[in-house]
Formats: sequence, C-alpha cells, structure tokens
Amino acid sequence: MANITQSIKDNITITEYAEMLGYHVRQVSADRWTLEEHDSININLDPKHPGRQRFLWNSQGAKGSVIDFAMAIKGISQAEAIADLRRVLGHQSGEYWREKREKRQAAYQPRAAPKELELPERAAGNPARVFAYLNKTRGISSTLIAQQFRDKTLYQDSRGNAVFVGYDYDREAKYCTYRGTLSDVSFRGEARGSQKAIGFSMGLVGEKPTRLMVFEAPIDAMSAATMLELCGRDHKEYAYLALGGTAANALEYHLQQHPQLQVIFLCQDNDEAGLVSRQKCREMLAKNGFSGRVIDKLPTGKDFNEDLLAMRQARQRAVEHIQELRHEPQI
Repeated sequence: MANITQSIKDNITITEYAEMLGYHVRQVSADRWTLEEHDSININLDPKHPGRQRFLWNSQGAKGSVIDFAMAIKGISQAEAIADLRRVLGHQSGEYWREKREKRQAAYQPRAAPKELELPERAAGNPARVFAYLNKTRGISSTLIAQQFRDKTLYQDSRGNAVFVGYDYDREAKYCTYRGTLSDVSFRGEARGSQKAIGFSMGLVGEKPTRLMVFEAPIDAMSAATMLELCGRDHKEYAYLALGGTAANALEYHLQQHPQLQVIFLCQDNDEAGLVSRQKCREMLAKNGFSGRVIDKLPTGKDFNEDLLAMRQARQRAVEHIQELRHEPQI
C-alpha cells in the first residue's frame, strides 16, 4: 500500500486531478493555484517533495496531499480516495504526469486578481428553481426567501445556482457565494473578486441590531431565522452574518460598524472546523475590546439547516399522528 500511495503522490498532481473532476483551475503565481469554484482552496508546490503539490482548504479545515484532496472534495474515505486515484494512475504513465507539470509551469502567465466583484449572470424570468431548492429541499421559510430576493441579497444565476450577495455600508455588492440547486450534485463556490471580510448578512446593513447570530454559510443563517419563525418568534429581533467559511474577519468588519451590539451568538457548525472558527471569533472580539456577551449556540446536528429539516420532520410526524388519532374508533 505504501508504494501505491507514494506513486500516486509523485505522479498525480492535485491540479490535474481537480481538472479531471470538472473544476476550473486558476494559477495565481508560479507555485500556487486555486479553483474558480472554491477560491478558499490554496494549492502549492510541496517544498519537501519536488514535483508534488499540497493543498489547504481554509473553509473546510482540510489540507494535505492529493489523497487528502480527493477525500475532502468528494467526501470519501481514504481507502476510496486511494482506489479512485489508483484507477487514474493506471490510465497514464508517470512520465505523462511529469510532462504535464513541466508544460504548465512553462506556460504560466500571471492573471491579475479582479479589483471589482464579478457577479454571476442573473437568470431571466422567475427564479423558481432557487425558490424551490431553498423552500422544498432546504426547508427555509417562503417569506424569508422572498424578502432576500427583494433585498437583492439573493438571486438565481443563468445556470440555476442560488447566488448570495453581501454588501458593504455604502450598499455596494462586495461579496458573493453561490450554491448549486441540484439535489444529486454538491456544488458551491465564491465569485472572483469577493471580499471575504464582508460576508453575507441579514439585518446588519442599514440597521441597528443589538443581537447578532454568526454562521459559516448563508443557508444556515436563513435556517436559524426560519426556526425562530416556526416557534412564533420574530426573526428580525436578531441580525445574521455568514462568514463564508471559518475566518473571523467578516465579524470584525461588521463589529466596527455596530458598537451598539450587546450579544453575539456563535452558531458555526458542530464540528472541528466550527470549533476553531468560534475560537477565532472569541479571540478577535477580545482583541477588539467587545464588552457584550458572547454565547456559543451550537446546532444539535452538524449545522442549523440539518436542525431545521429535523424540526420540520418532527412536526410533520406529530401532525400525522394527530390525524391518525382522529380516525380511531370511539370507545
């Protein structure tokens, strides 16, 4: 097994494998790459092993070799990743992969990072696909979805993706993350030129909230707001911020605009990356002298969308149980 894993790492680059999976690789310097669909992924030449590459996926807390990359990008086990890469290795010789790397290095031309946010093309007509995905598949309140469409923080692009837009305090779009709406394909990314220090927010820009909930992703923020609505609460009692990953810079940016904040709920995912993100936020808040309360509000499942779907399922089962009781024979 050791010889196979070494051969995989020596001969299959992460960038080549990513392209085989259909991702668009963008070279940003002579020894660094990223993916158009996931620009929080950084791929570098491995200084300890010439010819190899390593990656770091900040938003997912993943890093390592091409094997680790396959595990992270496809959500599979190490054994499955090795088996998949072994099949790739068998299609071409080691010389083939080495020549590919040399050609890529020779053909490198720097591509300047865009100064402006490049928003995906907006779809013409009714955004029915995004609405159905968020409401039916994700369980999010229809009124909340409609409000985000009106606020221009959400739209459907020409490929049918759900596009979430973050604004600065001049009401200019500065951040954009998008999510695929096909149930059998997990697809997400950030638009080129996105400023992660802005993130996606609801009830922050142009408002003066005293309570803020912090999440990793927009869908989790909308899920928590929906859960409040289902419990008879006004979700507008809170503001919501999605960091677009695990870094704390978006929270720091918005904190500076809202000195009136009294309570911050850290609602990141219930996993190792979420734990790290909450710690980063606490350290940043302490550094900035935040004097309000900071409360860890972990989801019961992995994230708040998982909790929302569980809540809706439990309610549906309760309704069905009551309906069955109505048909019980009278004693």
